[in-house]
Parts: sequence; structure tokens; C-alpha cells
Amino acid sequence: MIRRPPRSTLFPYTTLFRSEKLCKIERFICSGLHEFEPEIKKYDVIWVQWVLSHIPEKGVVRFLQKAKCGLKNGGLLVIKENISSSNVIERDEHDFTITRPASIIRQLIRNAGYIIAKEQKQNKFPSELYDVRMFACRLPNDSRSIKETV
Repeated sequence: MIRRPPRSTLFPYTTLFRSEKLCKIERFICSGLHEFEPEIKKYDVIWVQWVLSHIPEKGVVRFLQKAKCGLKNGGLLVIKENISSSNVIERDEHDFTITRPASIIRQLIRNAGYIIAKEQKQNKFPSELYDVRMFACRLPNDSRSIKETV
């Protein structure tokens, strides 16, 4: 899991897939994007949550490309981000975040060489907040379905 340095020790919980398989999390790596150096073919899942809004488009693509080598065969890269509803990029001058429409996030994912295997909106969020979406991404040479992966 890659995210901004935590303000607390609690990790948010999100269900993206339902599976009857028991999953074992070997370890969490809480790291900044610039410091993260994936071990080769080590990870079943690389989870990137609320961090891409802090870097420009070229940096997003560079990071996603760098993460590819860390995924095992059949591995997933999961992105969870706030989504702009205005269909334009919104820049917050207070905290300097970039909130992108889903179409731009999809394009960045494709530009980095991934296929979006599943996309899902986070349910039960207050209407006054941005929508939150999760994107499960796989490499194009992985022909397995999401159901086989989880």
C-alpha cells in the first residue's frame, strides 16, 4: 500500500472485491512515491490510495510504469482517488492537490501500459465530498479475469 505518510496508525478499509478466498497480507509498505522501489515480481497487489492527487500527470505515469516490475503474474495495481465531477482538472490552491476527472485517470492508467480490469465507485460517501473511485489495473499480458485473481 502506498500512500502519503499517515497522520495516524489506522489504515482505511475498503472493499473492492468480494472473495471467499482468505487473503494474507504479508506486510504493508508505507512509503512515499519517490522512495518506493518495488522488488521484482514480489507483489500480488500494489495499492495506491489518495496519493496521485499530489503529483502532476507525468509523475503519475512514471510511478505507474515503475510499479509494473513489482507485480507478480496476475498481480493488480489498485488506485483509489477523489474524482472531479466537473470533467476538468481541479487544483486546490490551499493544499496544492490535483483532483482529476475519471476520464483523465483512465487515460493516465492506459498511458502507463495497464488495462483497467474493474472500476468501482465508493458507496455511502457524503454528497458534499468528491466522489471516490477505485481502479483495479492489470498488465496487458495477463489474460486472467479479476475473479481468478482475487
